[in-house]
Amino acid sequence: MNEPKKQGRAHNWGNREISRTQMVPRVAELTGMTYQAVDLVIDTLLDQIKQTLAGGKAVQFRGFGSWSLRQTKAKLTPVYPYGKNGMTMLPARLKIRFRPAPHFQQMIPGWYKPAYQIKADAARAAKIDHRFKANRQPVEEPK
Repeated sequence: MNEPKKQGRAHNWGNREISRTQMVPRVAELTGMTYQAVDLVIDTLLDQIKQTLAGGKAVQFRGFGSWSLRQTKAKLTPVYPYGKNGMTMLPARLKIRFRPAPHFQQMIPGWYKPAYQIKADAARAAKIDHRFKANRQPVEEPK
């Protein structure tokens, strides 16, 4: 049978989405802290990230990722529904960018490594291998 279309979000994440109300009890159970303490820690952490970004600085958690500000350029864009006749200028602005750490990215199912990263990794490995071979002492074979 045909199921009616779901209203609401554009993406249906199903069981892959977790909300704050689900996360706090999990963290409280794993750490042995109270629900209120975990909620306060999460509030404080998120507030500090927001304040740091509002101050124009980047935030970095090694092994997880980093938040930074990126400047966009001003651009002309059409005003719908007028198309080419109605154009407006969008001003330059700052956008928040999150970049996950490489180790964190590799833990995600379906993550792929862009071609330029594969080439860079191969070149880095060859360079390390070359240095290793240059410093290696010849090994005598047992008689």
